[in-house]
Amino acid sequence: MRPAWELRESNTMPSITFGVASRLVGGLIAITVLAIATSVLAIFGFSRFQSGFQLIAESEMPGLINAAELARQSESIVANAPTLGVAQTQQARRTVAFRMDDQVSQFETLATSLFEAGIDSGDLEQLRKFKTDLVAHLRRIDGLVARRIDADVESGKTI
Repeated sequence: MRPAWELRESNTMPSITFGVASRLVGGLIAITVLAIATSVLAIFGFSRFQSGFQLIAESEMPGLINAAELARQSESIVANAPTLGVAQTQQARRTVAFRMDDQVSQFETLATSLFEAGIDSGDLEQLRKFKTDLVAHLRRIDGLVARRIDADVESGKTI
């Protein structure tokens, strides 16, 4: 049996020769070191990704959630307009109008919280102008429906 390495004699310098077992062990050690280094780099990369994601989640998410809630609230306000239009009595009209007033106040609260979350003041002004226009149109519809109901009552066409 030969040793794992042996010295050869030559005219220049002695050289070291490794056997098959030594080469296999060396290769396995190199693969293990490479796998460990890759794992360390991956863990470091994932931790950087997590910190970046956490930063986005903490800074942007409240604003995005408020914006989504604001969109839902505006849809809800607009969805009540047909209900207002088909109201047959003043009481039904006032009930829908009060519900829309509550939704408009919630809209304003959400807009303020969106400003606190970091929305640009110019965007907030556009949002408030949209709300003002929407409320003005809904008030006009409310007034027209009230006049229609009064005219129906005067003419005796109440259903």
